[in-house]
Amino acid sequence: MQLTLQLDATSRRPVVKLGWFNGCRALLDTGALFPVWTSDGKLLQQLGAKLEKEEVTFGGFGGKAKGSLYRVDFRLGELVFKDMPIVATDMKDLNCHLILSATMFDKMIYEIDAVNHKLNIDTRDNQPVRLLKISDDNGKISVYLAGTYENVEEYTQTVVDNTLIDIVDTNGKSLSDEDLIKELF
Repeated sequence: MQLTLQLDATSRRPVVKLGWFNGCRALLDTGALFPVWTSDGKLLQQLGAKLEKEEVTFGGFGGKAKGSLYRVDFRLGELVFKDMPIVATDMKDLNCHLILSATMFDKMIYEIDAVNHKLNIDTRDNQPVRLLKISDDNGKISVYLAGTYENVEEYTQTVVDNTLIDIVDTNGKSLSDEDLIKELF
């Protein structure tokens, strides 16, 4: 599946205008390991996000940052990120609502076309529904692609069939998402 999103031609960074709500802007950060909501969680909750844990510490932005961990269903063009982990932290001076992490585009080809102000994405697998999970790589928290699905119904059935999908940390210990969140944060 291929899709093209329009970049904001007035921005010097790769910023996509999203239809999630009026004026929603998202920065594509090719070095980010975790999606970030750049404000407090009030609007994020109005958009359907569920608070998972307050006061989490994560790496990035030249050091450590604190925020609250949420889960939200997020749509980027035709891509659907079900139950996506996202950290909300106050970064209002960034002039965008959300940071799209490089890890969100795992197993995809994505191209920032700065000449034509486009973000080109090719999933290569024709499966637009993506499941991101939290991982701990020696204390570095990130998200990784845990599954792809042809449609939301297939995703929902898989979740029902496998209520807890195990995560294996770097010590070889198998953890559920809930256990991992407790252990990491």
